[in-house]
Amino acid sequence: MFSHFRCCSSLKLHWLRSCWVLQVWGQAFRAVMDVPGLDLHGWEVSDDGAVAVTWDTPESISAVQAVVDALTSGCQSKIGCKTNRCKCLKASKNRCIGCRCKNCCN
Repeated sequence: MFSHFRCCSSLKLHWLRSCWVLQVWGQAFRAVMDVPGLDLHGWEVSDDGAVAVTWDTPESISAVQAVVDALTSGCQSKIGCKTNRCKCLKASKNRCIGCRCKNCCN
């Protein structure tokens, strides 16, 4: 389940923003600076010039959401996990972390 969890893309975007800052500060004593584009370094620039941080890629965000959903999507059976009303038992999960059954035995 956790093999879908990706953090490398957010780390890469953070690294690109850090490199941008380093490049700009490295030219601080120059009369004319060559400022690299923000859109290539982990920011989004809209048509009106507003700048927003790109925290992660949409693929990684959906993968993280899938993991969160899997961890919190337990059933709420009031009669316990040993019946077919338990979603965890139906899905043949050995352990349902998000299970909210009363007297859970998974």
